[in-house]
Amino acid sequence: MDAGNFPQIVGIPLEEQSASASNECEFNVRTQHQPRGNATRFLEVFSVAMMVNVMTLVALLAHPMSGGETLQIGSRLELFVDAWLIDSMSESLTMKLHAPRPAEVVLQFDRPWETRWSASGYGTVFQDGDRYRLYYRAGLAEFGEPEFVCYAQSTDGIHWEKPDLNLIEYQGSKKNNIVWDGVGSPHALGVFKDTNPRCLPTERYKALSSDGYRKPVYAYGSPDGIRWHLIQEEPVIDEHRGAVAAYDSQFCTRWDPVDRHYVVYHRIWYRPVDDKVRSIAVRTSADFINWTPLKILDFGNLFLLRLLATS
Repeated sequence: MDAGNFPQIVGIPLEEQSASASNECEFNVRTQHQPRGNATRFLEVFSVAMMVNVMTLVALLAHPMSGGETLQIGSRLELFVDAWLIDSMSESLTMKLHAPRPAEVVLQFDRPWETRWSASGYGTVFQDGDRYRLYYRAGLAEFGEPEFVCYAQSTDGIHWEKPDLNLIEYQGSKKNNIVWDGVGSPHALGVFKDTNPRCLPTERYKALSSDGYRKPVYAYGSPDGIRWHLIQEEPVIDEHRGAVAAYDSQFCTRWDPVDRHYVVYHRIWYRPVDDKVRSIAVRTSADFINWTPLKILDFGNLFLLRLLATS
């Protein structure tokens, strides 16, 4: 089978880099940090899934802290993306962002219900215990046709399995890996595993999604990441005041164990100039149902970063 005939995910190895301290190269960090391994790691990346990583970076940059105090990060991993964690650095030491390099193809979208949208549409990948879980968009061979959310899993991030889940019928058969075909399918459910200690067992996995531009947002729950349901029939977000809350992209959602609330980042459209532009807003919630009004993130002059994060 010719791999070029199908949309694909390409594995990207990221070789760990290390810096050593010496008399000529001083690197003083304000607080202890967990050591990182030297093994080569593989990440499975969609083109649109890169947006998730950029939005995470944006969230870090958008919440700077004042210098001078000792930063308490506990066992939390932090990226050295700026000088937030660095007290001092000698002139001979510089910070460099190492670029990933494409490697082998790790997943092909070759099933009848998978289309070009599968490779470019709202993929979510995360590690869950001894496996990696992948959720992605499928269907919509032509505009107006049904759309689905599909599931794949892997133990190493390289070899992926699309299990026959026998949940949802497609062309007369349930022998497929489709996990959702209801409201919100066009944006593929931005799934995360809820680490809130008060989380219900039936909602251990959660997601937010909508049907598209200016359509309301719904909340989803699952006990196992496979069998999904609406947490409630009514939308949980349906705000259109002020900035135009488009809801026409993937929702990046998580439980914040420090502030003890849920956080979601989503696309908006607004008009800082004559033409409307894309940007990102943030909301929080104590219960995943009642969400605060949106707050637009301030990127200053980082227009390119905003463009990458909302494309």
